Amino acid sequence: MKDKNDLLSAFKGSRATLSIPTREKERESRILHAISSFIEALFKDCPKRLQRRTLAQDHPFLIIAHRGSPSREVENTIPSFQLGLQEGANAIELDLCITKDGQVVVWHDWEPDDIVTKVRQEGLEPVVRYTTYSPEEEERRRPVCDLTLEELRSWHGYCHKSSFERVKSNIPTFDEFIDWFIGHENSVRAVFLDVKLTEDRIDLIPPFMESISASLERCNSKTDFIFESMSKAIVEKMRTCHPSGNYCLDVEMPPGLVLFPSRESATKEAVSMGNSYALAMRPRSITLAPWVTYRRLVAHDTRHQQKHNRLHPHRELRGMIAATVNDPEEMRCLINLGIGGIQTDLPDLLRKVYSEVQTERSENT
Repeated sequence: MKDKNDLLSAFKGSRATLSIPTREKERESRILHAISSFIEALFKDCPKRLQRRTLAQDHPFLIIAHRGSPSREVENTIPSFQLGLQEGANAIELDLCITKDGQVVVWHDWEPDDIVTKVRQEGLEPVVRYTTYSPEEEERRRPVCDLTLEELRSWHGYCHKSSFERVKSNIPTFDEFIDWFIGHENSVRAVFLDVKLTEDRIDLIPPFMESISASLERCNSKTDFIFESMSKAIVEKMRTCHPSGNYCLDVEMPPGLVLFPSRESATKEAVSMGNSYALAMRPRSITLAPWVTYRRLVAHDTRHQQKHNRLHPHRELRGMIAATVNDPEEMRCLINLGIGGIQTDLPDLLRKVYSEVQTERSENT
């Protein structure tokens, strides 16, 4: 197979003998069309110019500093958020947990024995300069909700990703983040609060939301604070506790071959749940052709967002967000597809790419 036409011809020529276990010819036709579309997408270039999305002043493109600027500073710390803004971000993403004594903390690793935590603590997370560490002793190696704030700060912390040498870096509370934010709110259009509480401890959501709400009332900001989680149950429980909040479900692509992007749509999930934002996570390598699959999803979802907002302006979906993207060509492609914002570990790079796209757009109009 030398090129796209050879591959498509071979595929279409095999349709007569291809047997798909279904009684409905219409369903078979949809599957064949989806396979053909997937093959075409493998050879399709990203758009060279900004498509579909009109950049409105009230909904600017969001350059979201994912945990701040973790390629240079310790993630989820005040210096990291500060650097993210200096590098051109206009929004921030941070992770939240709650301790045994009711303190909401800016910390990623809810459960030290979770597979994601273990991968991170082995230094395998790309781009970031530092990682977290947890003690080996069982009595100290516990979920955040089973530790007091003092215990979390004393027993857990950060180290260099390569050498594992520990670094002095304070784990901030959410109140301490708000203290910092109050002096910078004019530079921050949105704050994404990635809630790490799990469904088996959904009972902690009411005190968690009560603490967060008190902190937000203290700053009384016009900045959007968006509660996000990968769990529908967690999102709905948070909404019950704080009905006026902004919410976002993190949608992750399934493993394997995804032929129908619409079935994994982040915008459809957001609309069905009544959320303010939609967020699609870039798939891992276990998804076949992960970047092509993700690009198809974003193209579908930006169209769906536009259609929904046109038909239902009173129930506007405020933003379609991509996470987490660190490749400049992927950033450029997503911007040109009309994405509303990108979470990235490299806010300076995203700012540069976005500025280039805007310059190119101005020169072509």
